[in-house]
Amino acid sequence: MKTTTELPTSQRRLLWKDSNTELYRTTLQHAKYPKIERPDQIKTFVDQLNGNLLTAARRAVPSKHIRLKGPKWKASPAIRELLQQGKYIHKHWIDLGKPRFNHPIVDERRAIKRLIRSQQRQDIACERKQFYSQILEGEGSNSFYKLIRRGLSNTVNKPKGFRSEGRIIVDLVDQCKGFSNFYEDLAVPKQLVEFNSDYQKDVSQHIDLIREIINNMDSDFIPISHYEVTAAITKLNNKKSGDEFGISAEHFKLAG
Repeated sequence: MKTTTELPTSQRRLLWKDSNTELYRTTLQHAKYPKIERPDQIKTFVDQLNGNLLTAARRAVPSKHIRLKGPKWKASPAIRELLQQGKYIHKHWIDLGKPRFNHPIVDERRAIKRLIRSQQRQDIACERKQFYSQILEGEGSNSFYKLIRRGLSNTVNKPKGFRSEGRIIVDLVDQCKGFSNFYEDLAVPKQLVEFNSDYQKDVSQHIDLIREIINNMDSDFIPISHYEVTAAITKLNNKKSGDEFGISAEHFKLAG
């Protein structure tokens, strides 16, 4: 049995500002759309519509490759200067045949590495001090949420267990049992202490009243107009993540 190593799929960002509107709309006009004659055919129509929108976007909207390498490390001017010196020393070390012991270039390489690490620690300490001072001075809430994200992403200080029933569970077997009991308790329907039965009765009465009014209406059902759909599409926010099908607000807005 052969095993193949699959490369991760590259993600791309659609450049809607540079899109070809005429080509996009022409592609949608010449696309095929199934007819809806029964309620069970709605899903087929929606799937075909999503496929047509994605096909038109691939043809008419340029895209840009997203490099998923995490946040870039911004080196300070002092670090950049030391890195240049380190590159020069490393090149000189290669030209000398890469000596290992008893050579001045070895001591120079070791010394420049120490200076770079020392400067990195100083830059991190300065950045942390400035960051904490911004939080204390109250410069918006972005810094506070950034601090929370730092705490969540810190893998060094994370606890080795989790709290259940007022105690910290560290043992792996007890952790499995704790998770099992938690989700088992979560799956069983039950009435909470703070449940308001009177409010439930009021809501049920309102729902029954709305159903009775709808059933006794003499006027025919008024379908949603094209204007209402267009107005709803224009209110969608741009530059948002697509849904599970990869469709975003720009797909509908560019269609006109």
